Amino acid sequence: MIYKKTIKYNILLTLILAVIASFTVYTAYGFSIFHQSKYTIKNDRQIVDITLRQKGKADFILHADVYEDHKFAFNNTWPLPYMVFRLDTGDVNNDHSTDILVGVIKSTRFDSISRKRLFIFKLFEGYIRPLWLGSRVSQPLVDFKYYKTKKEGVVRTIELEKDQLFLIAEYRWNGFGLGFIHYLAREKTYCQATKILNTIDYEITD
Repeated sequence: MIYKKTIKYNILLTLILAVIASFTVYTAYGFSIFHQSKYTIKNDRQIVDITLRQKGKADFILHADVYEDHKFAFNNTWPLPYMVFRLDTGDVNNDHSTDILVGVIKSTRFDSISRKRLFIFKLFEGYIRPLWLGSRVSQPLVDFKYYKTKKEGVVRTIELEKDQLFLIAEYRWNGFGLGFIHYLAREKTYCQATKILNTIDYEITD
């Protein structure tokens, strides 16, 4: 009887570990779920509610409800016919206006493989407009997050190393797109990289 219980326990434990491992791989290498789908942005006299709405498995819409003097003024949208894995906001180009960062999974003209990429949109008088669709960083993108430092806004990324470990890097706006600043850490496990990504004041270890 005890032997049968032990077998059932081991099977259950194996299944739980398999689910956790699968989710980690799914998030790191494939289609991670986006963490937040709505933000409120305050630019000048406008308040803009940004919502990411899903139409299909790989079909999203970026929706903006614009309020002026606390009254609804208008709305507008930007189609994203790709899988989306993250939505974030922040003043990327340091012009005192909040931008929208969208992680999408798509192929490009020069890369036929669907990979994680980064799009940045600005709000021009409340209308969603592309700021940077360059999409590529140094290594294959895994995840990202915007941070406001004492001097400027930066984009922190997790990227895949060739040895299947992960690096964490930071980028700043250089006038035309994102320019590399430095690595925060390299050759980390996915769990270690995620912890660094979510640590506000992280000191460079290398």
